[in-house]
Amino acid sequence: MLGNRNGPYRWRAFLPMLLLVLSGSLLMAGVALAGKADGATGGLQAQKGAPGGKEVVATGHVAIPDHGTVTDTLVVTTIATISDVDVVGLTISHTFPGDLNVYLIDPMGMQVKLFSGICGGTDWNASNTGFHLSDGAHATIGDTCPPGHGLYSPQGHLADLNGMPATGVWSLRITDMAAEDSGELVSWGLAFNSDATGPEPVFTPTAVPTLIPTETPVLADENFSDVSPGEFFYTGVRFLLGKNAISGYNDAAHCGSSPSCFRPGDNVTRAQFAKIVTLGMQIPLLGSPPIAGATPFTDVTSGNVFKIYIDTARTFGIVSGYDDAAHCGSATPCFQPFAPITRGQLAKMVVVAAGWDTISPSTPTFTDVPTNSPFYEFVETAACHGAISGYADHTFKWMNSATRGQVAKIVYVAYTTTNEQACPAGQPPQ
Repeated sequence: MLGNRNGPYRWRAFLPMLLLVLSGSLLMAGVALAGKADGATGGLQAQKGAPGGKEVVATGHVAIPDHGTVTDTLVVTTIATISDVDVVGLTISHTFPGDLNVYLIDPMGMQVKLFSGICGGTDWNASNTGFHLSDGAHATIGDTCPPGHGLYSPQGHLADLNGMPATGVWSLRITDMAAEDSGELVSWGLAFNSDATGPEPVFTPTAVPTLIPTETPVLADENFSDVSPGEFFYTGVRFLLGKNAISGYNDAAHCGSSPSCFRPGDNVTRAQFAKIVTLGMQIPLLGSPPIAGATPFTDVTSGNVFKIYIDTARTFGIVSGYDDAAHCGSATPCFQPFAPITRGQLAKMVVVAAGWDTISPSTPTFTDVPTNSPFYEFVETAACHGAISGYADHTFKWMNSATRGQVAKIVYVAYTTTNEQACPAGQPPQ
């Protein structure tokens, strides 16, 4: 079996904070990042014949987009540390499973490849899948097609996760790597053995955040006078419109004589970007309070329409605020929600949200982002994945404000580019 340690995955930095607010008695399952968790259930039961074994199960139908990615999640609060974990009851319906690339991601962002490119065009459905994946199984996933309800070893090592925290958000990510076929994730689960030594710690939080699932996005067809096919931001704008992450204008003050416009050259504020990145990357919104004991930003009050997005992005480690007098005066910490987001800040936030492994080549791509810049590895990583580009004079202009068009393109690329499309150090931008 092949190990897969692709490093940080999106939202990994939120876990140490979120652990403080997750209740040991609460279990929420099946909250989908790319769809409603219809019929989601959760429970504990024996598994694998191991006395006291614990199983967490999600059910519900989550569409696998044609040539796209879907991520479904489980929130585990009843198990502290991983001693042994299996994937159970993985039921997928798909017309060409050979297109599928499936990963399990633990709460710390560790990824394990479950399988990729198996079974070709053998149709999978709810009656011939529902299999289990466990290290040490005699058969390897892909040996039998369709897999039925059998027990198989994954292509990666689930044992790589042993010793890691079990409490938090687990993700199952499915990518359809080609066009013309479709399907859905029907159900999946995690089984934890109870052979860990020592007592499990008990979490005693003061509050528990609410996970709010978002709707499955579609590409919007709204026509703006200033957004046309061929523009670098065209697909990104349609993508974010379909997620309700951005909107356009239909008034004369913004659009003149045109019935509607987008104004791709306008700047984006930090608060606006918090909304764009959470909805655009389909991060589950966290109801208040997102972090137990965390000091709220003094300039983001309960009446701020962007508060839920700022709090969510802060909890997942995507945005941070300031605690110095130059930015906040005497009221710290602050976020400066109405300040324009810079291109450097945008690069960092998108790389963290996307969970890309950062690179640090010895030779800078841009003359104004040297190796000692705090944004260096983020700018280089975003450039390598094709999310950002520079100017004709070989600069990136990291202090410049980011525009609505630039943000649309960058977030779209971040959402559609998986971490396994890695960029080795020194690779030039795409």
